[in-house]
Amino acid sequence: MAQLAVVQSAWVAWDNASPLAHEEQQQAITLTQNLTRAIGLGQALSELEARALWDWLAVRWGAWCEYDASHAQEKELRRAGADGMQALLALARNSAAQRSSADVVRRHWESVSMVMAHCLLFENMNEPALLPSVRTLAQVVANAGTCDSSLQQMIWHTHVLGHDSSCNPDAVQRLLSSSDTRTTLAAAVFLLNCIDTSYQQVKHGFLEQAEGPSSFARSLVENPAGLRIIETLLGVYEAELLAESSSDASSPMDQATEEVLRVIVAIIQRLFQCGVLGDLLEALSPPDDNAPRISSAQVSLLRVLAVYLEERLEQHKYERHTQSKSSRMLDCIVQTSQRYTQSITPLLSLFCQLSDYATQTMRQHMDSAEQVDLRGLIRAHMMLLALLHCLHLVGMCAQEDTAHQETSGDTEILAKMRDSKSGIVDACITLLHESNRFFPAQSPFQFSTTPSSAQTVKGATSDSTTRVIRPSRASKHENNQPQESNPATSTHSKPASTNEPVSTGQLSVPENHLPTQTSQQHPISDARPALYRLKSSVLQLLGTLAFEPPRVPHLPEVTMLQDRVREKGGLLDTLNLTQLDKNNPCTYDQLIKDIREYAIFTLRYLLAGNTASQNLIASLRPVQPNDSLLSENGHLSPE
Repeated sequence: MAQLAVVQSAWVAWDNASPLAHEEQQQAITLTQNLTRAIGLGQALSELEARALWDWLAVRWGAWCEYDASHAQEKELRRAGADGMQALLALARNSAAQRSSADVVRRHWESVSMVMAHCLLFENMNEPALLPSVRTLAQVVANAGTCDSSLQQMIWHTHVLGHDSSCNPDAVQRLLSSSDTRTTLAAAVFLLNCIDTSYQQVKHGFLEQAEGPSSFARSLVENPAGLRIIETLLGVYEAELLAESSSDASSPMDQATEEVLRVIVAIIQRLFQCGVLGDLLEALSPPDDNAPRISSAQVSLLRVLAVYLEERLEQHKYERHTQSKSSRMLDCIVQTSQRYTQSITPLLSLFCQLSDYATQTMRQHMDSAEQVDLRGLIRAHMMLLALLHCLHLVGMCAQEDTAHQETSGDTEILAKMRDSKSGIVDACITLLHESNRFFPAQSPFQFSTTPSSAQTVKGATSDSTTRVIRPSRASKHENNQPQESNPATSTHSKPASTNEPVSTGQLSVPENHLPTQTSQQHPISDARPALYRLKSSVLQLLGTLAFEPPRVPHLPEVTMLQDRVREKGGLLDTLNLTQLDKNNPCTYDQLIKDIREYAIFTLRYLLAGNTASQNLIASLRPVQPNDSLLSENGHLSPE
């Protein structure tokens, strides 16, 4: 290839001149970039040309590694050599994308490993002059692992699973953890391309099953090196979101960062579709036996899964439902449903286990005179929120299928959650009851009975005492959010004396509104966690389970769920939780715009078509503040 000969001559000229000879350097780099561009635009290389190119690249790379190591303290010389190396790696990147070069690339992979060994040293990965070279090296790996299946297998076993400890066994993990976002992106794309979902797109948009489950997906779960890869991905996801949340809200997210987040979600999606998500969730458990066995990686995994489920729900809403399906597509649906339930079912048992732990811990704290360590409860709270969100989204997808009278993996999971044997309904009711005992509702409004500096509300009297409302300073936080920086550990202290100015950060009662019995404050004397949004999330899931789409035949399983909730006392718990609570604020979620208050929505469908439950609510009667029917927390009880 004549163009390669010209490039080689330019590099010889640079070798013969000084390393800082600007003209020779620019000539060599420019000609290399021109050849790189030509190959990238589709100029095919014959096997002979590819072999000549990679033979030459291997020599140049070896010389550069020696040069860079010997000039590590000379910044100008090092930067000049790094610029040339980046151009050579870009040439290899475009060549590796051609299937015709796969055999040549495989035979020369030892040279690529040599470059990895040098570039992925800790001090070199953090060297600004080498960042472009490391980024391009990651792109070489991504292209090589995409163009050829045998090359993909070799890279996976060597640099992901680390089967050969002498050849950079953790190369992909190091590339993922790079401070350069585009390096991380290239490594993540390689993983995404490797994790085959066992499906392939065929004509007419139908999906058919490929040969067996994905060996790549399974190996990530079963191999310690693979688990470290997943933990690194989840750590990158959380770090990018944290950096984005702390940045200026007016500035858009960096495109590379957005792409990294999207690729990580796609990787978790493919693991989910392969049916290995449940095994992965268990594998990410911490090694110690201290309850609850929850790791930050598990919480992050469920958060990423929720993003995928939200996207899936939106697709569910707008996809075309049809009653006529080919036998091949029906087989595919069955296989997909099996893998779907295989991934979701472990979430049900995990939710029941954590719910049981949380309720036991709350009971111990309330009923025991000894001090209880609540750190485990805080971890369980974060995991429960993630689990509840995922299960709610699964239920929403199932409701879309139910509305079209279709059966899917979603509807199977929904039926399982409604079944009393799964324990989901019982866990929700117990969690609601105990969390309300543990941290009663805290009104977003501040009340006082001190007449000074207060306005008297006409008609707000109890016996001969005039009820007054002290206006307090409005919260700086919107939407009645609590002031604590960490919702999981937010606490509520005793209210200030009524003889002193109120400064609790709560809102004053709106004009023409009266305080009620259920809006009275319930002082919390210790530093227990407020379990922010836990009750509203449980109510959200209960409402999803009780809901039935309009114009759909009534399901007996819904009646059984309604009866179970009533028998366990959950109906009154739900009714009592319609009160305002700053730790469980009403949320106008995009996915459920029509649901303004979870408890009201849930109560509606727990009563729908159920005479026994309706009679229970009808038996309630208005009471006076000192009526014996009021519990100590001001809750209504039936006659």
